[in-house]
Amino acid sequence: MSNLIVFGNAEKEYWRRELGAIVIPKTPGYLGLIQSYIEQGIRPIVQVGSGKEELEELTIFPRNSIIASLYADETYSPKSNQDLLNADSIFLVIRSYSLPKYSLIKVMKSFVQGLLDLSSNLSFPNSLKFFNLCSAGLVMALRQKKIGKLEKKLEKNSIAIPFGYTDLFCQSFISFITDNFGIELKPEVSLLSSEVSEILSKGEANRKFRFGFIGQRGNLARNFAINSVRNKNSILVERDRYGGTLGGNEATRATGIEYIEVSTKSTSFLCPPGNYSGHSFRILESLICGALPIVSSNVITDPLFQDPTGLNGNSHVIYSWKKRIREHELLSSSQVKDLFQEARIKLTEQIQSSKLQLQKFQIFSL
Repeated sequence: MSNLIVFGNAEKEYWRRELGAIVIPKTPGYLGLIQSYIEQGIRPIVQVGSGKEELEELTIFPRNSIIASLYADETYSPKSNQDLLNADSIFLVIRSYSLPKYSLIKVMKSFVQGLLDLSSNLSFPNSLKFFNLCSAGLVMALRQKKIGKLEKKLEKNSIAIPFGYTDLFCQSFISFITDNFGIELKPEVSLLSSEVSEILSKGEANRKFRFGFIGQRGNLARNFAINSVRNKNSILVERDRYGGTLGGNEATRATGIEYIEVSTKSTSFLCPPGNYSGHSFRILESLICGALPIVSSNVITDPLFQDPTGLNGNSHVIYSWKKRIREHELLSSSQVKDLFQEARIKLTEQIQSSKLQLQKFQIFSL
């Protein structure tokens, strides 16, 4: 079977459009549907949150019959991971990023970048916040190290599928395309496709800003990024609450479209860390909107973070956000476009590689 079978309620459009999945909501009675697929020799992918109940539901199934997808990976403690990896029914774990190898040097580099950023935003309250973030970053790094050891000890593998995009982003983006270009994207069209890129190219004249950001101010690490472009040719929409689209019950289509508009008016889009993880939906979403994601390779709250775009390489130079932006300003428009294409191709290849691996693992014999 070429279509992946996914049970879940998060990132449904991402799974459908980019991974060609059949997505089945987790509604009452979904466990019976899972059993029917297993009986057909299909190992379904099931999204699992950090709640104990979601995992316990899956323990009723045969050995190695389930692929668990952690859609909120950073909320999983080592203990939750241990319970998951110990479950006989779990064959494979899908994470939003590969578990990085622990490196004390990488941890120290992230803290040094934090100090460089702090020197440009120095105050007593910021200094206290900085040390709290260092503590959180160390906890995150040790957590990832423990989980990596657990996978090795329990002989359970994981694969990574890059952070995708939210359903609200997809719905808002489709509305934006229809409203501005009079084109309705079909349900099977990838938002990373050349078809979408060609449509957006018709609005290139609207990219009047070098830098863009929309979202929550968040913690100090995110403020470092925002402050680095505050007096530049930038469009900034800062909010006091969660997310670029306000999130939760306030996540309306209007705020989603505003997020798209800011992204499509910018040639480059700031992708600072979330509250803790260096990974965010913004990276792929900015590429879809035709803007180059600007990502830090050293994240104080997630020291082992690896930039999925690959644009930061393995440079030993530590860049503060201010220095990163200054160097970015020296790039010509053609260089920015080349970097954008490089990042877009790399993420697309990562997604397709993950899809092929999952297609191989989904077929099995009881």
